[in-house]
This record gives sequence, structure tokens and C-alpha cells, in this order.
Amino acid sequence: MGREGNRFKWESFSKKIEKVGGQRALIRKELGDTKHDETHFAEALEKWVEIDRGADFYAFLKAIPHKRDLTTYAQVLHYSKQIFGALLEALEVPETSALMTLLEMCIALAKDLRDEFYQHMWPLFERIIYVMERADNNVELLDKTHLTMALLFKQHWRLIIKELRKTFDRFCPLFGSQHKYVRRFAAEAFAFLMRKSSAIPKFTVFMFEKAQKVQDDRLLDGVAMLIFNAIRGVNGQFYSGTEELLAEMLNATFAIQDPEGRKTGFDAFQSAIIYCIHYAKREHFAPVVRPLFNLLSKTTDPTSFCQALKLINAATVRVKNNRVFSQESELLAIIEQAVPQAWFVVDEVFLDLLAQLVNEVYDSEKWFSKLRDLFAAISSRTDSDPTLLKFLESIHKIQCFDLYIMPALGSLATRVVKSDDESAKAELLRVYAEICLDRRPLEGAIDRAGRATFFDTSYQVAVREYVNEQVASANKWITDTEWSEVALLKVAHALAVWPWLTPADEVMQGSASILALLLSLLSAPTPQDRATVFLQSQLVFFAASALFQADKTLLRKVDEKLAFDFIRNFGCTDSALRFYRLFVTVKKPKKSLEDLDQIIVPLTDAFASPYLPLRLCALDICARFDVPLEGQSENAFAVLASAERESLDHVGLREKLRKFRSLVHGKHTAFLPKGRAADYEAIILRVCLAQFHQQYIPLWKGMHEIILSYASGLQLDAFWAEVDRVLMTAFAGLRNDIPLSIPTALSSLIPEVDSSSRTDFSSFIEQMLLFLAKAPEVSERKTKILVPLFLDFFSKDYLNAEKPSLAEEITPTEPEAAEAEPKEGNEELADWEVVPDPEAEQEEETALHILSKRMARRVLIAFLQMFSSFRGPKSIHRNQEVFAVYNELLLSWDPELQKAALNCIFAYKFKWMNSYKENLLALLDKKAFRGELLKLNVGSENSVIAPGHVDELLPVILRVLYGRLVAPAAKMGHNHRTHIIRFIAGCSADQLNQFIRLLFHAITKNFDISGSSYESLTERVKTDAALREKIDMKSVYM
Repeated sequence: MGREGNRFKWESFSKKIEKVGGQRALIRKELGDTKHDETHFAEALEKWVEIDRGADFYAFLKAIPHKRDLTTYAQVLHYSKQIFGALLEALEVPETSALMTLLEMCIALAKDLRDEFYQHMWPLFERIIYVMERADNNVELLDKTHLTMALLFKQHWRLIIKELRKTFDRFCPLFGSQHKYVRRFAAEAFAFLMRKSSAIPKFTVFMFEKAQKVQDDRLLDGVAMLIFNAIRGVNGQFYSGTEELLAEMLNATFAIQDPEGRKTGFDAFQSAIIYCIHYAKREHFAPVVRPLFNLLSKTTDPTSFCQALKLINAATVRVKNNRVFSQESELLAIIEQAVPQAWFVVDEVFLDLLAQLVNEVYDSEKWFSKLRDLFAAISSRTDSDPTLLKFLESIHKIQCFDLYIMPALGSLATRVVKSDDESAKAELLRVYAEICLDRRPLEGAIDRAGRATFFDTSYQVAVREYVNEQVASANKWITDTEWSEVALLKVAHALAVWPWLTPADEVMQGSASILALLLSLLSAPTPQDRATVFLQSQLVFFAASALFQADKTLLRKVDEKLAFDFIRNFGCTDSALRFYRLFVTVKKPKKSLEDLDQIIVPLTDAFASPYLPLRLCALDICARFDVPLEGQSENAFAVLASAERESLDHVGLREKLRKFRSLVHGKHTAFLPKGRAADYEAIILRVCLAQFHQQYIPLWKGMHEIILSYASGLQLDAFWAEVDRVLMTAFAGLRNDIPLSIPTALSSLIPEVDSSSRTDFSSFIEQMLLFLAKAPEVSERKTKILVPLFLDFFSKDYLNAEKPSLAEEITPTEPEAAEAEPKEGNEELADWEVVPDPEAEQEEETALHILSKRMARRVLIAFLQMFSSFRGPKSIHRNQEVFAVYNELLLSWDPELQKAALNCIFAYKFKWMNSYKENLLALLDKKAFRGELLKLNVGSENSVIAPGHVDELLPVILRVLYGRLVAPAAKMGHNHRTHIIRFIAGCSADQLNQFIRLLFHAITKNFDISGSSYESLTERVKTDAALREKIDMKSVYM
């Protein structure tokens, strides 16, 4: 069965006789009784009379003249015009059921008439194209149309090839088809003709000019497929005449005078080469590139050279990490020979193409010396320093750059810094900064043992002097002028480059200037806006990292109070914490608990941050304090930092959990400062809770055990204070989508610092709730906090994600009704309606709901799992409202939500419900649904429901069945609605009324229909747009 299920429609025997027998008799009457057929056409008619008994085929038969005489070739030829007229007319019938039959007739006629068929071929061809375009995914019909066209081409190719351009025009609808398989078939069919044509150059020009006029990407793709199929062979090989055919087509393309038509041709060739590299084997790819090499080596035009080189670049692309191109030496030799030629021009286009080749093909030790010589030759052919600089920047990540190319960059830089072009100098400094930050990232400065240059600095003397000048004036720029983006970038670039231009055995120049800049930034007033906060802290990090990498002892000159005041004001940023980590690393470790207490205060939020580097910095800072411990030699901060650094894989996970388990409550005191365990154990809990931000499911499961030890070991209020803090932060982040950092002018230089990556707060909330479900002794005592969170999430976040138009249907009730508890009857379950809170409706909605439907359901299910774990659910805060939400969720189409809601109701331990837990849950099982429904049928003698429980239990069953009724067929099965209707048919009148009210609850929730006329209701729905949006008609089963 397909996605639509079983489409079989039962018909009675009489209906079948009426449909088959009578129609077949009519067809026999029209066709006559033929026994000795000499033509394929007559045989096809005889065959399809037995198969196709539809009205469309019968109409076609009636339109054929002299059917009894079509058994000979002469008669078929004589009446061929009338037959083709009937065929075309039949094919033009919309939604005809005889397409397969008619295509068989075409094949039969082609076999009979042979060359005489050609005069009728093109009108029929156009009609077959129309059929093919609308065949969609009808595999049999597509196969038949392809077979028909293939047979016609094979039979008439000698005639078709004489008018190849007209044939291409007729094929254009297929080449431009929206279906790729149609374009592929057209390419394969037409490629057969191209190989036999002797007018390839003229046809190539015509084809590209046609594609340029049409300006359709699909047609261009079809042309590329045609080129590919014209040279394609079998088993990863190519057609024996590939080189000759490609050479003719390429020469014709280069000869096109119109620039647009020529560009279209090269675009098509580039796409064709992409198809080739996905198809070909490495050992058989040479026939494709040889014509390109011949063209490249013989051309004396720089534009043509670059165009040919662009096609070769396309051939060097890797496919599944493999490259079929293997002619690297030949290509490099051609480029080396071309560069010194008088006609050759070194421009930006050529250098961009060469950079692609270098990065893709020549990044290995084999080519290093040749690349150095090639760059020297290129440098001698151009005076455009910016162009050369851009080229060097684009290849700076290759392995040989530092050793072989950096000296050439130094020579280029010397010319630039001696010029008066300030913009060129700024661009040069940016390129140097990018290279240095790539080789020596700032975030790794703390782990580097010393300052070791990575290139020969003797070629960089002019650049070093220029950078020292910039460093010397950096403090003046920052303090005397506005913080313009240009000035900030220039300072940051200079700070990134400065440590690496001086040999390790020489004294650094400019250290005092950078120290003065750092002190000025640290003592500057705290900015009011967040963007400037991030910008200033990043600049501090740049300056501190430069001093740290040049001479760590320079940071000791920073006053401790000044550094602490900065971290207190800027501690929310990753860059500020990274600066302070560098600072405490060079300072002598402190042993005072008071100093540790002081630094803990600004780091409080960092310990529970969703951002791992922020947590690591805070832990590393605290781990530097050498305070006396209760028993261990390593403090808890160092253990936590080591655990955070473990990788998220199977090996790293075991080690990470081992380190976290060493800090379970009870064992943790040995790792904490002596006599201060109560003050610092909350930090361990914060870091453990923050692990739910890590996107690794096995880690989440392992952390539950550790956090549970703190739930049982800490006092309730102390434990809940930490849980409440992270929960509220997560919900605020979920609704407001506030980034952890703000992109600044310097962010691109340090992408791993102050990263603005989005945090998945929904997964964090889900894991927190699943943990609380395992600790009901904690969560059940904090329902005054958890219940409002649940109701708010349901009414705003869940409904907004699931059904935005219904997001205000369920809102919290009046506080007076909050403490009421559900009765033991059926009124609460069947008819409870929630009264909207007028104050809630008036609140301005500023939250940005970013939840997906899937994650909204998962979080809601986690809430329900937590509530179902409660031992006394009747005593929870605002119980009546929570119970109403359970009722509402029983109507959901999602069985997981229904199951979670049922489990919450089971927790109330109603006497009339407990005995049927397994039966109700089985209704949500696709396989057990039908059998369980029979057991619960109150009209059956075998019903498992006791007579005294029917009135209370049946409303619950009806709500569950409503959810199953509106569930997609794929969730329940094709016939599940039939079983439900049969069950409802056995209910009493009152029970049936209850179910009908459920069916129309989407309408009755919004207005009272009992006292209104049909006309007034209709008029209200027509005029009230907001009301129409609230009514979810998809949930009304008609």
C-alpha cells in the first residue's frame, strides 16, 4: 500500500458485469471480428480490446475508419491520416484513461509505417511531451512515454538529424521541464543524435544562443545534461569520440561573439563538468580534460585563458572526498608557460581562479617550491599590490605558506607601508592579523608555553616598524577620539600581529604602550549599552593577550583592585573572564578564603551559564586559589574544570561522569575549602545543572544521579534556590530569545570568544523537568512556583507553537477557584471550562515564541511526567486549573500527550478509574486499539466496565476517543474511525450528547449556540475575523 492507504473500492458482481460485459460488447461491435492480422496496429487493437474496456478507448475505436480493413500494410498506409487524427484527438482528451493504450497504438503504427510515419511524427511528439510533463510520478506511464520516444528516435534518426536545430526547438519544453528525470531523458535521447551529427559547431552556437534568449535555469541544466550525455559511456568511462566532440563544442563556444551567449555556454559546460566528475572514474577522466588543456595551451587571449581555467577548476572539485582530476603537473606547467608571455594579464579574475586551484589541488609538499617560483613570476608581471595581497590572503591556509610564501608577503608589505595609501596599509594589517590569529588564536594563548614565531621575521622588518608605530599611538586613538569601527579594528589588528613580528631572542618594542592602553581600558567607565560592554571587554582581551604572549610578567603591573573592579562590572562577558584568567595565571596564587569569597560574587552567573567557555573561565579562575582543603589535594573547581574539558564521546563521557561522581554529595566536602563546604557546594550544583545545556543525551541521563544526591543532601530551600534560578533564566531565554552576546566589530577576529550561538533552552527545560519527576519530594513541595510556570507555558508557549490562533483559549482561572479540588464524579472530567483571566488578556505580549511544535510537546510531556509523579496531586497549588488542562490534553491527537495526561489523572487514584488503567492506556496503542475498544464497549455483555463505573469512566473514554478520531490515519490506521463510530453507536443518548459536544467544542468555546439562530451565528462568523481564527475547524470531525 502507498501513502494513501488501500484505495480498493468494492463493487458488486452485477456492477462488474454491467461495466465489463456491455462495454466489451460495444468494443467488439466497433472493431469487428478479426482473426488473421498482418499489421502491428491490428494486433495492438486486438490486444488492448481485451485489456482496456474504458469509454476513452471506445471513443478512439469509433473514430478509426474501416477498422475491419486495417489488417494489411496498404490499408494502414491509406488511412494513416485518419488514424493519426483519431490518435491526436484521443490524446488531447483531458484526464483520459487510455494513455497507455494510445501510446501502444503509436508504437504499433511506427513499426508498420516506418519512414512514412515521419510526416506525422512531430504533432504526435508534441502531444507525448504534454503527456510526459503531466505524468508526475506515474512510473508506468513515464516508462511507456520514454519507450515510445526512444523507438521513434531510433527509427527516424537519419531524417531527424537533417533538421537538428528544429528538433532542439521541439525538445526545449523537455530540456526546461521542472522534473529532473524528464530533463535527463531528453538529454539522453538527444545525445544519441548529437553523436551522429556532422554539424556540431553550428548546433553548439545555436543551442547556447537559444538558452541565452530563454533565460531559464532549468533549460540551462538540461543543456548541461545534454553535453554530459553526449560524451558519457558506461561504467565510469566516456564515449570513444569524447575528445573530438568536446573540442568542436569548446572551439565553437569560444567563437561566439555575443558575450552573454558565450557566458551561457561556459556556464553550461561548467555544470556538465560537474556531472562528469560525479560519474567518472579517476583512470578514465583524461578524455574530458585533454580538450581543455589543448585550448588552454593554445590560446593567446587572457579572457579565453581564464574561461578555460575556470572550466578546469570545476573538474578539480572533490566528490565524496575523492578527486578524479589527476593532471596536476600538466596544468601547472601550462600556467607557468603562460605567465611570462606578453599577452598574459595578471588580474583579479586570474588570481581568484589560481587561488582556488592552489587551495584545492596544490596544497602538498610536492608543489611548494614551484608555487614559490610561480608567485615570484606573477609578482613581476603586476604592480597591483592590493590584488596580490588579496590573492595571498586567499591562500594563507595552505601548508607551505609560512615557509615559502611569507617572505614574498614581506616584500609586498614593505612596498605598501612605504606608500602613502592609508587604506592599503589598513588592509595589509588586516591580512597579517588574519594570518596570525589563524596560526595563534587568542583563546589558546593561556596554553602556549612561550612566544615562538611561525615565520621568518627577517623579511618583516618594515611591517614590524609600522605595527610598533600603530601600537605606540593606540592609546591616543582610544582616549582622544570616538570609538569608530575603523580605529578599533586597526588597534585590534595591530595587537594581534605585534607579538609575532619580533624574534624570540630580541626585546619587544611597544610593551609600555600596550600596557598603558590596557590600564586605560580597565579604568574607563562602564558603558551603558551591551554592545559597547562587549566591545570594550574584547579590546581588553586583545591587549592582555598581546602582553601575555610577549611577556607574561607585564600583566603583574596591573593593579589587582583595578582588574577586580573590571571583572565585577564586565563579568557577564566571555572576553572579560578570559582576560581575568590570564591575569590570575601570572599572579602568585592566593591562599586567602576572603579573596576567594570576593571573586565568587561576580562569577555566580557564569557557573550556570549555557555557554561552556564562560563556565570554564570561571572555574579556572577559582581553581588558581591555593586555599586549604578538607582532604584532597585538588580543589572542586579544578575537578569541575577538568570534567568540563572532556570531549562528548563515549570515552570522554565515561571520564567526565567519573569526575562529576567524585563530587556527589557526601564526597564533595573533601574537595572544598576547609570549614566552608556549606558556602561552596551550591557552585558544584550549578555546574551540574548547566550540563543539561550540553547537547548530548547520554550525559543528561548520567547527571540525574549526581544532582539527585544534592536534592537529598541539601536543605530544600538551598537546593531549590539553585533550581529556581536556572529554570527562570531558561524560560526567560526561551521566550525572549536574548543572545548570550552581541556581535561587534571585533567578533569576526575572535569567533570562539563571546560566541553568539543560540542556546536550546527548550531541551534544557525538558531535562530539568524530567529530573524533577525523579525527585517528587522536592517538586511536590514547590508547586506554587511550578504550577504557574506550567499554566503559563501551556497557554502561551505550547498553544502558540501548536495552534497560534488558539493560544488564548486556555488561560489561568480566577485566584478564588485555585484551591478547589476535583470531585469524584464526571462533571470535572467532561464539562469543566476554564474562565479566561481578564488581566492576562490585557498583558502586552512581548515574548518571541521560537518553539517548534515538536519541542513544545516534549516540554509539555515533561511537565506532565513531573505532575504524574506526585503522591498527593489533590493538594497542589491551583489544582482545579491544572486538572482542567489534563482534561483538555485528553482531546489531543498526539498519543504521547494523551498518555501523559492520563497518567496525571491516574495519580489522583480515583476508585472508579484505577481498575482500568491498562485498558485506557491500551487505547493509545495502534495495535491493541480495536481489541481494547471491544472490551470497553458498554453495550456489550463482555464489557470490562463495572455498571457502577460507567457514568464516571465513559467521559474519560470519550475524550480519549475524540483524540484518536482526529488523529492522522498514519498514527492509528486506516479504519480506526470506523471502529470509534461503532463504539459511539452503542452509547446512550446522554453519552452521545457528551461526545457531540466534544466534536463541536472548538465552536462552543467561543460563543453560546443554544439560544442563537443559524442566521445570526452565520453572520457573526462572517464578520468577526478574530473569531474565525479562533475556531479550529480541522478539529471538528464531519
